[in-house]
Amino acid sequence: MRRFFIGRILSVILFSVVVLGAPPTKAQTPTGLNIGILLSHNWVDMDVREFDTTVMPPDYEVGQVEFNEFGATVLVGYDLRVLNFIVGVIADLTLADFSDNYDGHRYSADWLATLRARAGMELMPGVMGYVTGGLAWMDASYVGEVMMGPVALARDSTTLTGWVVGLGADIDTGFNFGIGPVIIRGEYLYGEFGKWRFWAGPELYVQDTSVNILRIGAVIPLGIGAGN
Repeated sequence: MRRFFIGRILSVILFSVVVLGAPPTKAQTPTGLNIGILLSHNWVDMDVREFDTTVMPPDYEVGQVEFNEFGATVLVGYDLRVLNFIVGVIADLTLADFSDNYDGHRYSADWLATLRARAGMELMPGVMGYVTGGLAWMDASYVGEVMMGPVALARDSTTLTGWVVGLGADIDTGFNFGIGPVIIRGEYLYGEFGKWRFWAGPELYVQDTSVNILRIGAVIPLGIGAGN
């Protein structure tokens, strides 16, 4: 929860920096197909509950796994102008080397993906603010020792499914890359995933996972399918 509030504060700072740093331009927000690459800072929290079923009633411990890593995000999107609003869809994939140890057990993840809708409006010439939300997926893996006679390794992996919401801002830099104009995008996302349960010997592990993400990078509208 603390990181949720920190994330919201940082998102306001990021949003303000992006908007106040916007160059003067009279261009409308481009629509149609767009592609982009962003630098992403990801905070992933896993609340871990470990149940020992060798005793009755089962005893349990509570701990936390934290991933705090930078990653690279690639995205593809499509936007339309509806009256005075821009509405669209975004699909993105973040690659990063997430890993952390808890009580001798190793948790890791390699990627996080989202499929989101977004809706925004132009706050000033060349600057658009937007809200966004949709589905999210993240891979997760576990490796740990199991004490049952000889020591053995327990493993589990899954793809977590959840949701994300957030806000962001686009700035038209006025620079054309050749295939299209360059848009600077900054955004903040908060998400939660369903419970991840698995057995490691006689112990049951239950994880609740949340994520805070800050991103900034470049998006290039390709002009394909652009409306008026």
